[in-house]
Amino acid sequence: MKKGVLIFIPLLIFWVIWLTWRALAPANSLKKLEQFALSTSDAAYDSIYSHPDLIEITREAQFKRSLLALKKDSIHLIVDLKDSMVGLYINGVIIHRIKPDTYYLDPVLSNLSNRAYMSLFGPIIPISTDTASIVKEPVVVRQAPKDTIEAALNAYKPDTLMQNPAFWLIQLPGEIDLVFSQATDKTQLDTEVRDQFNEFIRSWYHGESLSRFLHLSKSTSPVQILVSMPVDDLRAIYRALPENGKLVLRY
Repeated sequence: MKKGVLIFIPLLIFWVIWLTWRALAPANSLKKLEQFALSTSDAAYDSIYSHPDLIEITREAQFKRSLLALKKDSIHLIVDLKDSMVGLYINGVIIHRIKPDTYYLDPVLSNLSNRAYMSLFGPIIPISTDTASIVKEPVVVRQAPKDTIEAALNAYKPDTLMQNPAFWLIQLPGEIDLVFSQATDKTQLDTEVRDQFNEFIRSWYHGESLSRFLHLSKSTSPVQILVSMPVDDLRAIYRALPENGKLVLRY
């Protein structure tokens, strides 16, 4: 047998094993999420809530309860994909509302049981793990004018504040990624930052997958909720939220 064939056969076997392992990832991710949700769910959950005629009602009721339970003296993030709305909420009032340009819900989430959904998305979710390309508190540095003439000229100068491209990742319980991105790229910098942000997410996942494969663990796929919106709205929402803010989400 030729040397090339001897090398090709092990590579082919490895490739088949890898593809089979990866093909099982969505099912494994669903099972993992269900198990995680069961371990954190309310023991008082009544199985009747899983009846098809009651699922939508129970989710709507829990969404309203979560809104009522939000702290009254702070701004919170509401992501309501059922009604296609992202907004800021304070004292029972939506103070900023935007309809996303597009959004994507991972099929794994569509297949969650109602009990798992109520455990993962029923409660108020703390925003404790996130990363963004947006400057939280932009600062403009200006040199004081020398006289009244220069002061008058400065009043008509355009704002030169650097507005970074807007991309934001929030990791939800169960290792679910909620990813916000600006809807369009108008400059080369926008495109570069988008590519860098996406590569950051892909690199983390590929590294995690390789580690699980080498340790003979079950494969999992990234479970994502992707939301795109106008860049100015995304910046405004991100900057308005306090540190360690809270999120209420439904779909």
